[in-house]
Order: sequence, then structure tokens, then C-alpha cells
Amino acid sequence: MMYSPTETTYLRWYEDLVTFANGGHLSVLRYFDDNWKDCRNIWADYRRNEYFHAAPTWKTTRIDNMTASLLSHQRAVIDQVLYDIQRHGLRSRPPATIPDFLRRISALMSKYVLKRTVGNVCGEQVDYNLPKKEACTWEVFTKSSVFTCDDIVWTCTCAFCKSQYLPCQHLMFVAHNGHGFEEFPPSALPVRWNMDSARALTSQLEEGRDSILNW
Repeated sequence: MMYSPTETTYLRWYEDLVTFANGGHLSVLRYFDDNWKDCRNIWADYRRNEYFHAAPTWKTTRIDNMTASLLSHQRAVIDQVLYDIQRHGLRSRPPATIPDFLRRISALMSKYVLKRTVGNVCGEQVDYNLPKKEACTWEVFTKSSVFTCDDIVWTCTCAFCKSQYLPCQHLMFVAHNGHGFEEFPPSALPVRWNMDSARALTSQLEEGRDSILNW
């Protein structure tokens, strides 16, 4: 009924619905009458499309507005990402603001990611006990918790690493005290936060933004 090409077809199918409802499905007819029956009065809206749609115009308008709003928001997000990528390539950070252990990996981090990582590493310091559990797994004991660190994929079971997907102070401890690294390896940074990887996607992001503009 929602795609009736003419009002006559719509009314004929409505009669079929009444016949079906009288066979023991009156609740279906009541629902249709309460929510859709009045739509027959605007059946002339079919001129907007190839088919007649038994739906009030305000619903279509609201959906169109919502779609336009979502696309506008997505375009703004893409523009901000492209801006951050461009600024990252042109900006240098004062060396004194970056811990020596993070000097190399910080070159791959955005300002936001670096701030989150430094905040965790330079936060509350605790005493660690570091026995090696398996070939690539370490158990990091603190005064109140035990965390498992993997030095192959560089993950930790702590809340910070699991929620932010960023290197935590436990992984830093494993790298420095377990392996003797003087600097945290850049390969430990997940691709999702790697600005070099993001820069490689610049052209795709621009194409996506342009397609939204042309929508």
C-alpha cells in the first residue's frame, strides 16, 4: 500500500486489508487506521516521486534534516582530522616537555595522544616487581594489583591500556627494566594513533569529504 501508483490502487488494497482484518486480525486494522489511514488524504504527494508513499510529509522532512545534519557533522570531523595531520607535520615540540624515554615515539603521536600518554606515565608512581611469566609475557606486580604485559603486541591488562589503546606505564617499565631499552620503541604505538599512518590516508579522507560536499 505504501507504494501504490494511484489512489484507486491504494483504496483497493485498503479494502483487502479490511477483509484480512475481519478474519480475526482486527488489531492490525486498528493500528493502520490510527497511524496510517489519514495518509490517503495526501496521496497527491506521489508527484514528488515515481510512486505514491503513504507517509506524511513531515516525516520525510525530518529524516532529510537529520541526514543532512549527520553528514555535516561527519564533514566537520574529517576537516578536523585533516587539520590535525597537517599541523603535526609543521609543528615541533619543546624537548623539555617530553620524557626522554618517549622522545622517539612522541614524533608519531598527536598532541592529544602524547598528553594522555605522558599523563599516565608521569602520574602516580608505584613500586613494581617484574617476573617474566612466559616468552613474551610479563607480570607486573604493584602494591594492589597484578597486570599482564605482552611485549610482542605491546598490550597490558590495565584499565588505561584497555580503554585508550595507548602504551601505559607498565609497558614502559617492561621495556626499560625487562629489556633494557633506553627509549620506548615506536613500533609499540598502535596504528590507530600513528600520525605517519594517518598521513598516508590523507587523500582518502579528502575524497570522502568531497563526496559528502557533493551529496
